Amino acid sequence: MKQIIYIMFYLAALVPLLISVEPSGTPTPLQATFACMSSPQGSSCQSSNQSPETIIFERPGNPTDCRDAVFKFRCNFSNCRYECQFDSGIKYSCTSPTGFYNLALGSHTFTVAAFSPSGVKDPSPWVYTWEIVDNVPPDTTITKHPVNPCGSSSANFEFTCNEASCTFQCQLDSCGWSSCTSPKNYSGLSDASHTFEVKAIDDQSMEDPTPASYTWVVDTGGEAPPCPWTPDTTPPDTTISGSPADPSGSSSATFTFSCNEGNCTYDCQLDFGVWYPCASPAQYFNLSESGHAFAVRAWDDAGNMDPTPVIYIWTIHPAD
Repeated sequence: MKQIIYIMFYLAALVPLLISVEPSGTPTPLQATFACMSSPQGSSCQSSNQSPETIIFERPGNPTDCRDAVFKFRCNFSNCRYECQFDSGIKYSCTSPTGFYNLALGSHTFTVAAFSPSGVKDPSPWVYTWEIVDNVPPDTTITKHPVNPCGSSSANFEFTCNEASCTFQCQLDSCGWSSCTSPKNYSGLSDASHTFEVKAIDDQSMEDPTPASYTWVVDTGGEAPPCPWTPDTTPPDTTISGSPADPSGSSSATFTFSCNEGNCTYDCQLDFGVWYPCASPAQYFNLSESGHAFAVRAWDDAGNMDPTPVIYIWTIHPAD
Protein backbone atom coordinates (compact mmCIF):
# COMPACT_ATOMS: atom_id res chain seq x y z
CA MET A 1 0.00 0.00 0.00
CA LYS A 2 2.82 2.45 0.84
CA GLN A 3 4.40 1.87 -2.58
CA ILE A 4 1.13 2.74 -4.32
CA ILE A 5 0.85 5.96 -2.31
CA TYR A 6 4.44 6.96 -3.22
CA ILE A 7 3.77 6.39 -6.94
CA MET A 8 0.62 8.55 -6.80
CA PHE A 9 2.52 11.42 -5.15
CA TYR A 10 5.31 11.14 -7.81
CA LEU A 11 2.83 11.31 -10.70
CA ALA A 12 1.05 14.26 -9.13
CA ALA A 13 4.36 16.19 -9.06
CA LEU A 14 5.37 15.12 -12.61
CA VAL A 15 2.18 16.01 -14.53
CA PRO A 16 2.46 19.81 -14.07
CA LEU A 17 6.01 19.69 -15.43
CA LEU A 18 4.89 17.82 -18.52
CA ILE A 19 2.00 20.13 -19.35
CA SER A 20 3.70 23.44 -18.49
CA VAL A 21 5.51 25.60 -21.05
CA GLU A 22 8.18 28.22 -20.86
CA PRO A 23 7.02 31.88 -20.81
CA SER A 24 8.01 32.11 -24.49
CA GLY A 25 5.63 29.31 -25.41
CA THR A 26 8.41 26.83 -26.14
CA PRO A 27 8.38 23.38 -24.49
CA THR A 28 10.28 22.90 -21.28
CA PRO A 29 13.48 20.83 -21.40
CA LEU A 30 11.61 17.97 -19.79
CA GLN A 31 8.89 18.14 -22.46
CA ALA A 32 11.51 18.24 -25.25
CA THR A 33 13.25 15.21 -23.75
CA PHE A 34 9.94 13.33 -23.40
CA ALA A 35 8.97 14.17 -27.03
CA CYS A 36 12.40 13.11 -28.28
CA MET A 37 12.23 9.76 -26.45
CA SER A 38 8.73 9.18 -27.83
CA SER A 39 9.66 9.98 -31.46
CA PRO A 40 10.47 7.29 -34.05
CA GLN A 41 14.08 8.49 -33.97
CA GLY A 42 14.40 7.45 -30.37
CA SER A 43 17.65 8.36 -28.69
CA SER A 44 19.09 9.85 -31.94
CA CYS A 45 16.74 12.84 -31.78
CA GLN A 46 18.71 16.13 -31.98
CA SER A 47 17.81 19.51 -30.57
CA SER A 48 17.32 22.25 -33.17
CA ASN A 49 19.77 24.38 -31.16
CA GLN A 50 22.54 21.81 -31.31
CA SER A 51 25.67 22.80 -33.25
CA PRO A 52 26.15 20.82 -36.46
CA GLU A 53 29.37 19.01 -37.35
CA THR A 54 30.92 19.52 -40.82
CA ILE A 55 32.65 16.58 -42.49
CA ILE A 56 34.70 16.61 -45.72
CA PHE A 57 34.73 13.10 -47.16
CA GLU A 58 36.34 13.76 -50.56
CA ARG A 59 39.26 16.12 -51.21
CA PRO A 60 42.45 16.41 -53.31
CA GLY A 61 45.64 14.70 -52.21
CA ASN A 62 48.43 16.59 -50.50
CA PRO A 63 50.71 17.22 -52.27
CA THR A 64 49.25 16.84 -55.76
CA ASP A 65 50.21 17.81 -59.29
CA CYS A 66 46.55 18.25 -60.28
CA ARG A 67 45.48 21.88 -60.72
CA ASP A 68 41.79 21.02 -60.18
CA ALA A 69 40.21 20.32 -56.80
CA VAL A 70 36.77 18.90 -55.95
CA PHE A 71 35.38 18.73 -52.42
CA LYS A 72 32.42 16.73 -51.13
CA PHE A 73 31.07 17.37 -47.66
CA ARG A 74 28.11 16.72 -45.37
CA CYS A 75 26.92 17.35 -41.82
CA ASN A 76 25.28 15.32 -39.08
CA PHE A 77 21.85 16.90 -39.74
CA SER A 78 19.52 15.97 -42.56
CA ASN A 79 19.05 19.48 -44.00
CA CYS A 80 22.17 21.60 -43.61
CA ARG A 81 23.24 24.59 -45.63
CA TYR A 82 26.93 25.44 -46.08
CA GLU A 83 29.31 28.38 -46.22
CA CYS A 84 32.58 28.00 -48.15
CA GLN A 85 35.78 30.01 -48.52
CA PHE A 86 38.70 29.48 -50.92
CA ASP A 87 42.10 30.78 -49.78
CA SER A 88 41.57 34.33 -48.45
CA GLY A 89 38.55 35.07 -50.64
CA ILE A 90 35.08 36.02 -49.45
CA LYS A 91 32.77 33.50 -47.82
CA TYR A 92 29.82 32.35 -49.95
CA SER A 93 26.90 29.92 -49.85
CA CYS A 94 27.79 26.59 -51.43
CA THR A 95 26.64 23.06 -51.99
CA SER A 96 28.38 19.69 -52.20
CA PRO A 97 30.23 18.96 -54.42
CA THR A 98 32.20 22.19 -54.89
CA GLY A 99 35.08 22.42 -57.39
CA PHE A 100 37.95 24.76 -58.26
CA TYR A 101 39.83 24.58 -61.55
CA ASN A 102 43.06 25.77 -63.22
CA LEU A 103 44.56 26.58 -59.83
CA ALA A 104 48.01 28.12 -59.48
CA LEU A 105 50.96 26.17 -58.15
CA GLY A 106 51.53 26.48 -54.40
CA SER A 107 49.50 26.22 -51.22
CA HIS A 108 45.69 26.53 -51.14
CA THR A 109 43.12 26.36 -48.34
CA PHE A 110 39.45 25.39 -48.48
CA THR A 111 37.11 26.08 -45.54
CA VAL A 112 33.51 24.88 -45.17
CA ALA A 113 31.08 25.36 -42.29
CA ALA A 114 27.66 23.76 -41.90
CA PHE A 115 24.54 25.52 -40.60
CA SER A 116 21.80 23.50 -38.91
CA PRO A 117 18.18 23.84 -40.15
CA SER A 118 17.60 26.38 -37.36
CA GLY A 119 20.65 28.45 -38.40
CA VAL A 120 23.22 27.32 -35.83
CA LYS A 121 26.74 27.44 -37.34
CA ASP A 122 29.39 24.80 -36.79
CA PRO A 123 31.79 26.54 -34.33
CA SER A 124 34.75 24.60 -35.76
CA PRO A 125 34.53 24.64 -39.59
CA TRP A 126 36.48 22.08 -41.56
CA VAL A 127 39.72 23.57 -42.93
CA TYR A 128 41.85 21.73 -45.50
CA THR A 129 45.19 22.96 -46.85
CA TRP A 130 47.04 21.29 -49.70
CA GLU A 131 49.99 21.95 -51.99
CA ILE A 132 49.91 21.89 -55.80
CA VAL A 133 53.35 20.99 -57.14
CA ASP A 134 54.77 20.81 -60.64
CA ASN A 135 55.76 17.21 -61.37
CA VAL A 136 55.82 17.64 -65.14
CA PRO A 137 59.13 18.70 -66.72
CA PRO A 138 59.14 21.35 -69.46
CA ASP A 139 59.44 20.58 -73.16
CA THR A 140 61.98 22.45 -75.29
CA THR A 141 61.50 23.44 -78.94
CA ILE A 142 64.03 24.89 -81.41
CA THR A 143 62.11 27.39 -83.52
CA LYS A 144 64.90 28.77 -85.76
CA HIS A 145 68.09 27.11 -87.01
CA PRO A 146 70.49 27.26 -89.99
CA VAL A 147 69.79 25.37 -93.21
CA ASN A 148 71.51 22.03 -93.78
CA PRO A 149 74.06 22.12 -95.34
CA CYS A 150 75.11 25.68 -94.61
CA GLY A 151 77.76 27.77 -96.37
CA SER A 152 78.45 29.98 -93.36
CA SER A 153 80.73 29.41 -90.38
CA SER A 154 78.16 31.18 -88.16
CA ALA A 155 74.94 29.74 -86.80
CA ASN A 156 72.00 31.24 -84.96
CA PHE A 157 69.32 29.44 -82.97
CA GLU A 158 66.04 30.46 -81.36
CA PHE A 159 64.17 28.26 -78.91
CA THR A 160 61.34 28.26 -76.40
CA CYS A 161 59.58 26.03 -73.86
CA ASN A 162 55.95 25.07 -73.22
CA GLU A 163 55.73 26.76 -69.81
CA ALA A 164 55.33 30.38 -68.86
CA SER A 165 58.75 30.78 -67.28
CA CYS A 166 61.88 28.82 -68.26
CA THR A 167 65.64 29.20 -68.20
CA PHE A 168 67.85 27.33 -70.66
CA GLN A 169 71.14 25.49 -70.99
CA CYS A 170 72.88 24.96 -74.33
CA GLN A 171 75.77 22.92 -75.67
CA LEU A 172 77.48 22.56 -79.05
CA ASP A 173 79.05 19.29 -80.17
CA SER A 174 78.75 17.77 -76.65
CA CYS A 175 81.29 20.23 -75.26
CA GLY A 176 79.37 20.82 -71.99
CA TRP A 177 76.19 22.53 -70.86
CA SER A 178 76.11 26.23 -69.99
CA SER A 179 73.40 28.81 -69.34
CA CYS A 180 72.06 30.50 -72.44
CA THR A 181 69.21 32.63 -73.75
CA SER A 182 67.36 32.78 -77.04
CA PRO A 183 68.70 33.63 -79.58
CA LYS A 184 71.99 31.75 -79.24
CA ASN A 185 74.74 32.62 -81.77
CA TYR A 186 77.91 30.74 -82.77
CA SER A 187 80.71 31.86 -85.08
CA GLY A 188 84.00 30.49 -86.45
CA LEU A 189 82.60 27.00 -86.92
CA SER A 190 84.74 24.47 -88.80
CA ASP A 191 83.70 22.79 -92.03
CA ALA A 192 82.17 19.71 -90.45
CA SER A 193 78.99 18.29 -88.97
CA HIS A 194 77.81 20.05 -85.81
CA THR A 195 75.08 19.35 -83.28
CA PHE A 196 73.35 21.99 -81.16
CA GLU A 197 71.37 20.98 -78.06
CA VAL A 198 69.20 23.03 -75.69
CA LYS A 199 67.17 22.07 -72.63
CA ALA A 200 64.65 24.09 -70.63
CA ILE A 201 64.48 24.33 -66.83
CA ASP A 202 61.16 25.46 -65.32
CA ASP A 203 60.53 27.54 -62.21
CA GLN A 204 60.31 24.33 -60.14
CA SER A 205 63.93 23.49 -61.20
CA MET A 206 62.75 20.58 -63.34
CA GLU A 207 64.88 19.93 -66.45
CA ASP A 208 63.64 18.76 -69.81
CA PRO A 209 64.83 15.10 -69.85
CA THR A 210 64.87 15.10 -73.68
CA PRO A 211 66.76 18.21 -74.85
CA ALA A 212 65.94 19.55 -78.31
CA SER A 213 68.77 19.05 -80.82
CA TYR A 214 69.65 19.99 -84.38
CA THR A 215 72.47 18.64 -86.54
CA TRP A 216 73.75 20.37 -89.69
CA VAL A 217 76.85 20.50 -91.87
CA VAL A 218 79.02 23.60 -92.32
CA ASP A 219 80.55 23.68 -95.83
CA THR A 220 82.12 27.05 -96.58
CA GLY A 221 84.22 25.73 -99.47
CA GLY A 222 81.53 23.90 -101.36
CA GLU A 223 78.21 24.83 -102.93
CA ALA A 224 76.22 25.06 -99.69
CA PRO A 225 73.98 28.12 -99.55
CA PRO A 226 74.63 30.87 -97.00
CA CYS A 227 72.71 30.49 -93.75
CA PRO A 228 69.58 32.64 -93.80
CA TRP A 229 68.67 34.23 -90.50
CA THR A 230 65.66 36.42 -89.83
CA PRO A 231 64.99 36.58 -86.08
CA ASP A 232 61.30 36.84 -85.11
CA THR A 233 60.98 39.67 -82.62
CA THR A 234 57.33 40.56 -83.24
CA PRO A 235 55.04 39.67 -80.32
CA PRO A 236 51.61 38.15 -80.95
CA ASP A 237 48.31 39.91 -80.32
CA THR A 238 45.70 38.22 -78.11
CA THR A 239 41.92 38.43 -78.61
CA ILE A 240 39.03 37.27 -76.38
CA SER A 241 36.25 35.94 -78.60
CA GLY A 242 33.85 34.58 -75.97
CA SER A 243 33.04 35.77 -72.43
CA PRO A 244 30.18 35.87 -69.87
CA ALA A 245 27.59 38.63 -69.91
CA ASP A 246 28.14 41.72 -67.80
CA PRO A 247 26.41 41.67 -65.40
CA SER A 248 25.95 37.91 -65.09
CA GLY A 249 23.64 35.85 -62.90
CA SER A 250 25.85 32.76 -63.12
CA SER A 251 28.68 31.74 -60.79
CA SER A 252 30.42 30.07 -63.76
CA ALA A 253 32.38 31.72 -66.57
CA THR A 254 33.81 30.45 -69.87
CA PHE A 255 36.31 32.33 -72.03
CA THR A 256 37.51 31.58 -75.56
CA PHE A 257 40.52 33.35 -77.06
CA SER A 258 43.04 33.25 -79.89
CA CYS A 259 46.10 35.03 -81.28
CA ASN A 260 46.98 36.53 -84.66
CA GLU A 261 49.73 33.99 -85.38
CA GLY A 262 49.49 30.40 -86.49
CA ASN A 263 50.52 28.65 -83.28
CA CYS A 264 50.35 30.23 -79.82
CA THR A 265 50.42 29.11 -76.22
CA TYR A 266 48.66 31.11 -73.50
CA ASP A 267 48.84 32.30 -69.90
CA CYS A 268 45.64 33.15 -67.99
CA GLN A 269 44.98 35.15 -64.85
CA LEU A 270 41.85 35.49 -62.69
CA ASP A 271 41.23 38.47 -60.41
CA PHE A 272 44.83 39.68 -60.79
CA GLY A 273 46.26 36.51 -59.24
CA VAL A 274 49.22 34.55 -60.57
CA TRP A 275 49.62 33.74 -64.26
CA TYR A 276 49.30 30.06 -65.20
CA PRO A 277 49.47 28.12 -68.51
CA CYS A 278 46.01 27.66 -70.04
CA ALA A 279 44.18 26.78 -73.24
CA SER A 280 40.97 27.97 -74.89
CA PRO A 281 38.33 27.59 -73.59
CA ALA A 282 39.20 28.49 -69.98
CA GLN A 283 36.42 27.76 -67.49
CA TYR A 284 35.79 28.88 -63.90
CA PHE A 285 33.17 27.73 -61.41
CA ASN A 286 31.74 28.75 -58.02
CA LEU A 287 32.75 32.38 -58.47
CA SER A 288 31.62 34.80 -55.77
CA GLU A 289 28.89 37.39 -56.25
CA SER A 290 31.20 40.35 -56.89
CA GLY A 291 33.35 41.93 -59.57
CA HIS A 292 35.89 39.74 -61.41
CA ALA A 293 38.67 40.24 -63.94
CA PHE A 294 40.02 37.74 -66.47
CA ALA A 295 43.25 38.32 -68.39
CA VAL A 296 45.01 36.27 -71.07
CA ARG A 297 48.28 36.70 -72.99
CA ALA A 298 49.70 34.77 -75.94
CA TRP A 299 53.21 33.43 -76.63
CA ASP A 300 54.33 32.69 -80.19
CA ASP A 301 56.65 29.95 -81.45
CA ALA A 302 59.65 32.27 -81.22
CA GLY A 303 59.09 32.88 -77.52
CA ASN A 304 57.65 36.39 -77.93
CA MET A 305 55.00 37.30 -75.35
CA ASP A 306 52.09 39.67 -75.94
CA PRO A 307 53.15 42.69 -73.80
CA THR A 308 49.54 43.94 -73.57
CA PRO A 309 47.35 41.11 -72.21
CA VAL A 310 43.66 41.43 -73.01
CA ILE A 311 41.46 41.91 -69.91
CA TYR A 312 37.72 41.35 -69.42
CA ILE A 313 35.93 42.68 -66.31
CA TRP A 314 32.43 41.62 -65.30
CA THR A 315 30.16 41.49 -62.25
CA ILE A 316 28.18 38.54 -60.88
CA HIS A 317 24.80 39.45 -59.37
CA PRO A 318 22.38 37.07 -57.65
CA ALA A 319 20.02 35.46 -60.11
CA ASP A 320 16.48 36.87 -60.00
